[in-house]
Amino acid sequence: MGKGLVLGALLVGGLAQFAQSQIPVPLARERIVTIGGQPKRLTSKLTKLRKVLVPEFFFGYNHNIGRPEVDRLLNVIAVTDSIQFTFVSDVNNFDAATFSQYSAIVFNNVSSINGSGLGSSKQNAIQSYVEGGGGVILLHATGDGKGSGWPWFNSTLHPTQFAGESQTGQTTRVYQPESDANWNKVLPASSTVHPIMESIPHDTLIAEEFPGYGGSIKDKVPSAEVLFNVDDNYAGFNCGSGCDKSNPWPHSLGWTFKIKKGTMVFAGFGHDAGAATTWGRPNPLDQRGPYYERLLRQSLYWAAGYDTTAATTGLLKGKAEDYRFRQYGVAFDDRKMSVLFTESGPHSVSLIDMRGHVWLTEHASTAKEHILDTSRLPFGVYMLRASTRKGVQSKRFVIGG
Repeated sequence: MGKGLVLGALLVGGLAQFAQSQIPVPLARERIVTIGGQPKRLTSKLTKLRKVLVPEFFFGYNHNIGRPEVDRLLNVIAVTDSIQFTFVSDVNNFDAATFSQYSAIVFNNVSSINGSGLGSSKQNAIQSYVEGGGGVILLHATGDGKGSGWPWFNSTLHPTQFAGESQTGQTTRVYQPESDANWNKVLPASSTVHPIMESIPHDTLIAEEFPGYGGSIKDKVPSAEVLFNVDDNYAGFNCGSGCDKSNPWPHSLGWTFKIKKGTMVFAGFGHDAGAATTWGRPNPLDQRGPYYERLLRQSLYWAAGYDTTAATTGLLKGKAEDYRFRQYGVAFDDRKMSVLFTESGPHSVSLIDMRGHVWLTEHASTAKEHILDTSRLPFGVYMLRASTRKGVQSKRFVIGG
């Protein structure tokens, strides 16, 4: 990448050494989630997400507050997830020949990108990268252009045209919609959310600059999965030129969809530090930090084709490829009588035979793996039942025979 700046866990000294024992490892998906009101079976890769390209040059307005804030959060992810980010601030060093090395490309406030600034060769290379299976994340100003110099961007990668924005620092509700049919209703707390939005509030207040787009992404791309909407009617919120309140469609500000073999994710936050500082922390002790950081992390994994739920290597007692992730933060190890709970909270695991007799039961309230001692149990077929506050998952095991 020539002059591209590479940052990774190895540059952080002692903190990186600590992180090596706590690297989140994506688990193989074996779960069905409800997206847009429809069930969807997830599949994923089992290789490690290692390299991500971050172009952050610009052709229009210089977002010199929001861009460094995103960089700061990506550098945190570099340490906690052992991912190498290559930051490119000069378009001349944006080398299309190296795109295939990266699991994903994050366009960090690359304003007016849909003009002619990139040039046709780089535009075509990005299109080939995405259509061939690459993941792309567009942040805030990357979707603000009104240019016509990149037809594929305007028609396919970001087909909703920028209309304007609110003033900086406006506060309004940001919510996850219940479904495509009920986009104006908040997703119930008990419902399964899109994997990108897991462990992120369903309904919250954020102070930011809120861009708006002509029409609805669902009009342009019916298969698009909306991640969050903005409430334009929130008391005191002035959306300015960023919205049309007479428009019957929701003001969507985050979505994802497939483009042939690849995946794109758009998140409209990032004008300044607003989303990062006002989206709060779920827990002061949570090293994964604020919700905007979580959104970036999970968007990275999703765009690159991984599951967004991971377990740290310090938590796993076996090989990551042997675990199969289910719903409710539960993963079973295919090789042993084991169940892993990836989330904190009260839970229990029970081993039950086909007659309904409970042979073993364990309880805990923190994320951990339970490995049951079956050495004294009679041969036979058993069900390993994992229970959390969200629900129950079971797996059939055979002892002996």
